Amino acid sequence: MTGNLSPLVLVVNRFSDLQKEQIEALYMKDVTFREICHDYAECVRMRETYTHAPQTQDTARYRQEYEALIEALEEEMYVILRGAHAIAKDQKGTRSTFQQRGNFPNKGLKQ
Repeated sequence: MTGNLSPLVLVVNRFSDLQKEQIEALYMKDVTFREICHDYAECVRMRETYTHAPQTQDTARYRQEYEALIEALEEEMYVILRGAHAIAKDQKGTRSTFQQRGNFPNKGLKQ
C-alpha cells in the first residue's frame, strides 16, 4: 500500500527515471513543488481508500476523480522536474533539448 509512504518517497518512486537527488533538492527548496507533492500523496491515499472500499457508484466515481487528479498532478510535477533538470544542465554549460526547443514534450504518464 503506497498511502503510508511520505510524499517525497511517492514522487521519487513515480519518477524513478529522474535522479533522486534532483527531486529531493527541489522538494527541499521549492515550496510550490513540495505542496504539489503533498497534494499528490493525499490523492494517492484517497484513491486507495476508495479502491478498497465497498464498490458503489459513488466510490467508483470518487476513485475516478482521484485518478484524474493524480494524473494532472503528475503532469504538473513532470513539467517542474524537467524544467529544473534543464536548468541544472544549462548551468553546467549544456543546453537541454527542452530549452533549445522552448517547450516540453507531450507525454503519457500512466504507469
